[in-house]
Amino acid sequence: MNFSSVFRSLIISSLLLLLGCGEPTPDAASIADAKPPATQPQAIDATAEALAPHVRAGTPLLIDYNGAERLIHPYRLGTNPKSGKLLLRAWEETKAGQPTNAFRTYEVAKITRAQTLPGHAPIDLPPQAYAPDKTIPSPIAQRNSPKD
Repeated sequence: MNFSSVFRSLIISSLLLLLGCGEPTPDAASIADAKPPATQPQAIDATAEALAPHVRAGTPLLIDYNGAERLIHPYRLGTNPKSGKLLLRAWEETKAGQPTNAFRTYEVAKITRAQTLPGHAPIDLPPQAYAPDKTIPSPIAQRNSPKD
């Protein structure tokens, strides 16, 4: 919320109060101390514990990976048995603002930023997202198939 929208809201609320049509407007101090609404992006740690609930829910995430910002829809998280690395499988919608629309695997250790995107709903993934995966054969977390 910028200054002009706060100012406009205060003016409208004051007019409504003068006309007997509304409740008093909170003062500027209470507005400044207010916590951001839950609709704001929330930063999350790039750890198995922090990512797992988002994987299960299919929460769209904005991540920085190998120097590029990516919009992803995670669906599987786990350790690769050959490399021992923690991996995140996702449908990548965009990379650096350009459409990619492809399955990708990310090394969690290389994710430098991750955040939720309120207002972006989980998408319906292609069926192969729910097929057995040799990259992550025993996932820590995975998104449930629509059939479940």
